[in-house]
Amino acid sequence: MALIKPGPMVTAISGLLGGVIFSRNKGGAYAKSFAVPTNPNTLRQQDVRSDFASLVVAWVNDLTQLLRDGWNDFAETTPRLNALGETVFWTGQQTYISVNATLLQAALTRQDTAPPIAAAPPPDTAFAITALDSSPAQMAVAFDDTALWTAIDGAALLIYMARPRSPGVVNTKVPFRFAGAILGDAVTAPTSPVIFTTLPWTVAAGDLVFNDGRIVLPSGLQTARFRSDDFTST
Repeated sequence: MALIKPGPMVTAISGLLGGVIFSRNKGGAYAKSFAVPTNPNTLRQQDVRSDFASLVVAWVNDLTQLLRDGWNDFAETTPRLNALGETVFWTGQQTYISVNATLLQAALTRQDTAPPIAAAPPPDTAFAITALDSSPAQMAVAFDDTALWTAIDGAALLIYMARPRSPGVVNTKVPFRFAGAILGDAVTAPTSPVIFTTLPWTVAAGDLVFNDGRIVLPSGLQTARFRSDDFTST
């Protein structure tokens, strides 16, 4: 399916249309023939697909109409950007699945009640990679350990690691994998930095890596993803 923005002719187009993929990169818009990608069906993919399937079933069978109405109301107050950069609003079901897929990926509790219609927590301006070793593989992630979420049970900072790239590659449009979560704790709040010893990508010395982060609260309220600077592995 392609998104088309009409003008005197066509102002913008993004997606699949008639066997052709329309997209854009730093050089501008482009089109190419669509080839069906391989499906490696990795364990990571299987887990995410299973989460999506379970959430669809939960929306239909577990949620009452009152709960679904709550998600519809929340979705109407949560604008998002589509592939053309336009503001759109998702349905309540889409929002429920998006919020809870994020929670389940981090082994947090599914939330069937919509988050309060309130401002999300601010992004973490201290978020950074402070060490990255290729052998043994480990990564140190710094964050603001005075932020309110750190002292809340069920809250977390989710870490998404970008695929490592060589220093000569400028383009940062790369895939991400979930690297782990830093969990809030009302008794013993986490302290910065946190060391991750299991990484979702293979890292070689000299690779450039950056992370995306997202803060989630027990209610399901989430920040938009925020990004660290590049860090060179050793």
